Amino acid sequence: MERIGTNPYLDTIDYDSNYVYAVGNNRVGGDFGFMDSGRSTGTTINVTVQAYATNDRVGDSLEVFVWDGSTWASLGLHEISTSWGWVNWDATTILDTWIKIDEAKMYFISRPQAGACTIKVDCARLAVGES
Repeated sequence: MERIGTNPYLDTIDYDSNYVYAVGNNRVGGDFGFMDSGRSTGTTINVTVQAYATNDRVGDSLEVFVWDGSTWASLGLHEISTSWGWVNWDATTILDTWIKIDEAKMYFISRPQAGACTIKVDCARLAVGES
């Protein structure tokens, strides 16, 4: 994946100043971190990795991997729409403590159909629900 703009690239929706994009299959982009939560107590009930993304054709996907402080885990594939929007990957079972949430990083791999495509990601974040 190519990076446009300046680090941290994905901290806010600001296309076309800062974003990443992939043209073709198996293009890797990362490691992207998240702002620390500042939390150490409380019970998390769900954690979602979200990417604000678009694609230039129907049927192409991104696979997201997340780091929990010790290992990388795939969160699976999601098809990317041809219009900008949030795409969600459930990370609840992997990022199951505040320590893991604060250590979290992510990377993407483009997984298109045959032929070239362009997948763009403008922003990424963690959404955490707690009780």
